[in-house]
Amino acid sequence: MPYTDNTMRYDAAKHRYILTEDHVLEGMNIDLRDILNTSASADVANDVSRFLDRVSRIVYDYAYRVAALRNTTERSLALEDGARDFILRSMEEQLLYMLNNGDLSAYAGVNLQTGMSIDAKRLRSAEIAPMACDALMESGYICAVIPTYKTDIKPSYDTEGY
Repeated sequence: MPYTDNTMRYDAAKHRYILTEDHVLEGMNIDLRDILNTSASADVANDVSRFLDRVSRIVYDYAYRVAALRNTTERSLALEDGARDFILRSMEEQLLYMLNNGDLSAYAGVNLQTGMSIDAKRLRSAEIAPMACDALMESGYICAVIPTYKTDIKPSYDTEGY
């Protein structure tokens, strides 16, 4: 059963874990309220939670792009306790990557100085932190190979509680 603690909270509507601001501050020693540029924000109070949601979405989107059986992967990441450590490590790495490099998933793919387009495949592969990718692959929950004996499940969120 997915659960919320001081490191991650589970969002049942989005079916994914999201880092908590407390964990980022205390566990990673990063004060996002000081770091994030909130000058153009209409609601500064929500900036940190929106940023952490974005980190989570990028990690999960990558996992689902790579996974052969999306629904099975979603279920495993939500319900299996062993997956939490890998998800946590992946999101921590993605957070550091985005703070150091920016949100590369939001780039338009055009170099504004030269007018040249950037290879979309290269840009897409740069969205995810290499160490976040490694953690997901190392977990064993993410596998790009389609096993011949397995088929994807039909999600039953209500009955299974995720």
